[in-house]
Amino acid sequence: MRNRTQKKVLHPISPLGYFAKVSKWAVLLIYTLIAVFPLLWLTISSFKTNFEIETSPFSLPEKWMVENFISALSVSGLSRYFLNSIIVAIVATILNLLSHLLPPLQ
Repeated sequence: MRNRTQKKVLHPISPLGYFAKVSKWAVLLIYTLIAVFPLLWLTISSFKTNFEIETSPFSLPEKWMVENFISALSVSGLSRYFLNSIIVAIVATILNLLSHLLPPLQ
């Protein structure tokens, strides 16, 4: 057991170990950017007009359009699909809870 006055000795990392750690984090950062960039671009593009998407796909919208979401919900029937998903999720949850409340069959 160490005394309280003894200092903990830090072992230096070898150059190869340091390179391995840096490489690992660089690869993870690249994979994260590859995964996040399309989602960010999709989200930003959803607030643009069709003209803005065609002329400057990677810029921020000049005017943030919420009408795209209103149109998608009303014209495509997306709100009905969303409601169907909520109903299925609620029914599945209730049936799952009921099945776990039943006594085990032996």
